[in-house]
Amino acid sequence: MASGPGAVSARTLSGALQRFSIELRKIGEGKDPWGGYRTGFIGTVTLTRGDFGISYNLGPASETMELELGIEGIRR
Repeated sequence: MASGPGAVSARTLSGALQRFSIELRKIGEGKDPWGGYRTGFIGTVTLTRGDFGISYNLGPASETMELELGIEGIRR
């Protein structure tokens, strides 16, 4: 499980508690047109329905799910 800077953890899906982590990678930073400074991050993780106790068959296309998270932060 990832921890520290660059890691995001989530716990619920379909009412089941399960920990998973998303490793984030920095994709850019710089000044914006309004005088601020922004930094962007992106990360992906693949989850299976069985990891969250979903046992009913929804078909082969639903066995796994790829979750992509994009975050943009503004320096204050």
